[in-house]
Amino acid sequence: MSNYNSAVRGLTAALLSVAVAGTAGLNPTRAADLASTGQANQTSEANPLLSQTNADISENVNLIGQCRQTNRSTEVFSTSSLGPAANRVGTLTANSQVTLTGVVAPGRAQVYRPDANLVGWVNAAFLAACATATTPQPAAQRVCYRAEVALSVRTEPTINAPLVGTIAVGEVVFAANSPPNVVTAAAAAPNLGRQWVQITFEGTSRWIARTGPNQVGSNVTQLPAAQCRE
Repeated sequence: MSNYNSAVRGLTAALLSVAVAGTAGLNPTRAADLASTGQANQTSEANPLLSQTNADISENVNLIGQCRQTNRSTEVFSTSSLGPAANRVGTLTANSQVTLTGVVAPGRAQVYRPDANLVGWVNAAFLAACATATTPQPAAQRVCYRAEVALSVRTEPTINAPLVGTIAVGEVVFAANSPPNVVTAAAAAPNLGRQWVQITFEGTSRWIARTGPNQVGSNVTQLPAAQCRE
């Protein structure tokens, strides 16, 4: 990554001189010569309008190498003036990803795409932060049980709760949640430490005793996920 950032900074320095040259209407090679000899400042002083235009272009090191994504079809120009049409060097389709060079002007940004050999200026309003790729999470596995004994279905995980149905031996029921919601009742009567599991019964969340008193024995057997398909 450090090599990448170094390469981007090197490119930025070169592009900054090109950007100033393009704004000034100079040949980039000539602009570099003027910059090294100090003649560029003399040229700017002799032309106040040119000086003001060049001053609009700056480098923001915090933007170098940052990813941006176009939010619409965007034309790319060789100069920060974003025109005329003769200076158009390409067009980016919506959702195209580009890299910022760090060279900016009010409302404009210089971008490049190495894969397309494209460098130029765009309207900054047409750029948005790149969408962050997320790893899709696997769907939760359904959990199901086969009844080993006849079971009472209750509204709450307690023997005193209203009875709303029964589960026959061998019948398969599905847990209401994944992972299952399991509750261990108090050790005192009448629940005697039974373990309860919440299931879906006739479209509603209900409860069955998963074990006998004091969590002894198993009233249901959890089946493999492959068998838990309705």
